Amino acid sequence: PLTGISTLIFSLSGEMVDRPYDIKAGKNGLVIRIGVKKSIVIVLLLHILLILNIAIISTLIENKGWYLFLFLMPYFLLLPKTFSFLLKGVDDRVNLVKGAKFNFNTFVVFSMMTIIGFITLAYIQ
Repeated sequence: PLTGISTLIFSLSGEMVDRPYDIKAGKNGLVIRIGVKKSIVIVLLLHILLILNIAIISTLIENKGWYLFLFLMPYFLLLPKTFSFLLKGVDDRVNLVKGAKFNFNTFVVFSMMTIIGFITLAYIQ
């Protein structure tokens, strides 16, 4: 589920940025159909699902699962800034683009830190 959820987050952010061009091209993607505000809410819910997914995985790892949360702290700290830009971007395309870029960076940080967390868990006794 981690890769699917994170892919959806990345995909929706890209659709938000491309929305004006997609409208001109006659495309009818999800963001065009439901709007930017609802898309941002969906992205937020997907981030929450991602966090819940990690929480479930962490509970399954006996006595060491909390390490995953430790490695994901940068991700948790970036999320408020990401959504601040995205919410400002509902009416301002510049902030929407900043929010989408920040969301991508958050996605990269999440991916890297998850990998580092799992590798660390493999070597901790």
